[in-house]
Amino acid sequence: MKGIGNLLDKFKSIAVQEINKRVFIVEIIKNKIGVDIKMEDISIKDGIVSIKVKSIVKNQIFIKKQALIKEISKKINIIDIN
Repeated sequence: MKGIGNLLDKFKSIAVQEINKRVFIVEIIKNKIGVDIKMEDISIKDGIVSIKVKSIVKNQIFIKKQALIKEISKKINIIDIN
C-alpha cells in the first residue's frame, strides 16, 4: 500500500510542472514584447492561455499573437492566447 507521501509527491509534481509552464510563457512574452507579466496572471486550460493584464499590454500580445503561439508551442501544447 502506498503512503500519503506518494500522493503528495504526485500533486507536488503537477504543481511544479504548472509553475514551469507559466514561467516559460512569462519569459517568452518578456523576450518578444518586452513586458513583465506576473506568473499569477497566467492560466492555461484546454490549450488556451489566458492572460489577465491591462488592455494596452493585451493589445501588444495580440499584435504578436501568432509569433507567441508558435514560440510557446515548441514546449507547451497550446492553440490560442486569450
